[in-house]
This record gives sequence, structure tokens and C-alpha cells, in this order.
Amino acid sequence: MKKQLKLCKIIYFITFLCLFFKPTILVNGETGNQRVFDGANLLTTEQVYQLEEVIDSLQQLTEADVVIATTEDARGKSTFDFADEFYDDHQFGVGAADSGMLLLIDLDNREFYIMTEGRMIDYFTDARIEAMLDHMADFIEVGDFFEAAGSFLREVEYFYKMGPVEGQYRLTDQRVFDRAQILSEQEVEELQRLINALELTMDLDLIVVTTDDLQDNTPSDYVASFYEAAGFHLRDRLDAALMLIDLEHNEIFIAATGSMQDYLPDSRLAMLKETIYDDIEQGQYFQGVQSFLRGVETFYEEGALRPPITVQEVVTMLVISIASGLLFYGFVVFKYQRNPKKLTFSSKQNSQINLTKQIDAFIHNRISKTRIPKNPPPSSTGGFSGGAGGTRGVTRSTTRTASSGRSRGGGGRSF
Repeated sequence: MKKQLKLCKIIYFITFLCLFFKPTILVNGETGNQRVFDGANLLTTEQVYQLEEVIDSLQQLTEADVVIATTEDARGKSTFDFADEFYDDHQFGVGAADSGMLLLIDLDNREFYIMTEGRMIDYFTDARIEAMLDHMADFIEVGDFFEAAGSFLREVEYFYKMGPVEGQYRLTDQRVFDRAQILSEQEVEELQRLINALELTMDLDLIVVTTDDLQDNTPSDYVASFYEAAGFHLRDRLDAALMLIDLEHNEIFIAATGSMQDYLPDSRLAMLKETIYDDIEQGQYFQGVQSFLRGVETFYEEGALRPPITVQEVVTMLVISIASGLLFYGFVVFKYQRNPKKLTFSSKQNSQINLTKQIDAFIHNRISKTRIPKNPPPSSTGGFSGGAGGTRGVTRSTTRTASSGRSRGGGGRSF
């Protein structure tokens, strides 16, 4: 009996340790897979554990980070700034656009805030976030923070399954994404103003991205992923020029999509990169981006270059021509090889001959002779001069197909 009682105590103790230490590691340990940070101690250990389990399944569904944080000390920052800093410090985010979302319950400022990043912006528009906040407010007002967090997670799943809202990407006009932090705030603002002015006249998107971590992608793949993850492919306007400054591999990459592929073929890209190269090599990134924007403006004003006929197009036209000729030849041969119906014609019954007598009398003849000189004089009229022929230079745009199936052009150069 004592042995059984002792065994039960051991089992209870082990069960207690499992329930206690697993959430404790999630809350107090290194970030790892932790996504619930209860700094204000608003949740029980068991509640944290339950929320973590729900978040695990959500992250598999959304392929994005979903984070819940509470704090009672915002360190003098606004809720908005604290949420941004918290998200960045813990290096949350999935993919090239660092896709994810964060719920922050801030007891210091007395606010709760939902932050989205990357492609999650496409799913969670202002209207959807307002609806989520309305539902959470009922629980937060009565101090039921666990139910508020549960409401948040349920609606993340609900709205994500509804899908993104077409054409609803970002109400802001952000076009400069300085992830490598090589530009000052003033430079970013000045470039943003320049881009806004250029976009009004050219009716296209101008995007600048800097990074020091391609996340094991090539520049081409990184740009394609960023363009789609950031939601630009959902906009009504698909014409864009994007410049990537890759500090990890010391490379510049310029991509074009939509009609901009005709404005920025390989020849113009080469000239554009030559203009940018010197500034970037000397660390003058602000001047380099300005050169990129002005160069795109210049080529846009010069107009699109008509793409050359490709080998595939030549072969296709040749096959169509040969097929048409063979079809016509076969039709003619078939027509003439048919046995025509023989027609009978009675010459005696259907013909008449009248013979008359006619006499031709010879009167005279006249012959005119003209000597032809051996070296005839040059003609004074009707002449023309010939010249040397040549081939016209063609410009070829190299294109690739991104995962969305859209065609994009681009090229790169190391520095």
C-alpha cells in the first residue's frame, strides 16, 4: 500500500513538472519557437501553453509568424513603437517580407494593438483589424485577457481563410524598404517624396530595397519573393521597376515587371547600372538610388523599345508559311488529278465555215539603220546610286517567370 502511495506521489510530481516547466521554458527561455510573451503576467501557465498550441497550428496554416505579447512597462515608448521594436528585436517574420502579425496588450499605455507585416497585410486590412479589435475589446474591458487572445487567434484563422483582399495592399505609399539600414531617415523621406512625384507622371511603381541577408536566395529569387510577399502583385497596376542593393554579396539587381520590361531591356539596364555603380561602390547609396530613379525616368520619357523577333517566333512563322503552302499545293494537285467529265461536241452540227478570197499586194519597204557607239554616253535621266547595306542592331530583354506565373525582366552586376 505504501509503495503504491509513493508511486502515485511520484506520478503526480512528474505530471506537475511537465505542466509547469514546459510553459516556463516557453515564457522565460530563449525565443526559439516561443510566440507568447506574457511580460505583464496576465495569463496563467496553462493558458500560455494553450495559446502556444493554437499558434503552432496557425503558423502552419499561414506560413507566417503569429505573436502575442503583454507588457506593463513600455519603456517610455508608444504602443506602436514598442510593438515595432519588439517584433524586430526578436527577429520575427517568415520569408523575404518577414510576414507575420503581433498582438500587443500594453498596460503601461493602456492600449492593445495589432501589427501586421509582409503578405499578412493583404489579409488583414484596416476594416478587418477594426472588427478584430471590436471583438477583443469586450473581453479586455472585463480583464479577461485569455479570452481576448483567443478571440484574436480565432479571427486570424477566419480572415486568413477568407483570403487576401484584391487591390487592398497598404494604404501608405511606402516604396523604400531600407532593411540594411544604410540610409538615414531624412534620406528615406527624400527618396520617398521623389518616388511619389515620379509615380504620378509615369503611372508605375518604383521600389527600392536594401538588405544584408538574402536568406539563401539569389537576388532574382529574393526580388520575386519580396514583390509578391509585399503584395504589389495584387495591385491594379502591375508595371514596376525595382532596385535591390544586396550588401551580403555586394551586388546590384534591377528588375522590371509589366510594360516596364519594354522600357528597361538589357541594353538600358547595362547603361543604368553603369550610372549607379560608381556611387554604390563608394558607399554613396543615397546618390545611387537617386541615379536609379532619374535613369528610369529618362528611359521612360524616351519610350519603350520594340522587342525583337525571337527565334521561336521566326520558327513559328516559318512553319505556318510552309503549312499554308503545302495545303494550297495539295488542293491544286487534288483538283487537277480528278477525272473530269468528258464533253461530247458535234463539230458538224455546231459549226459553220465561210471561205472568202483575199489578195495581198506588196507596195514597198523601208529600212532605217543607226550606228551603235562602242562606249555609250551616260544617261542624263533615270539613274540612281547604290549604297552599302547593313543590319539594324536589336535589343533583347531576358525574362523569367516568377512563382506567380508573371513574366519579369532584370539583370545584375557585382560591385
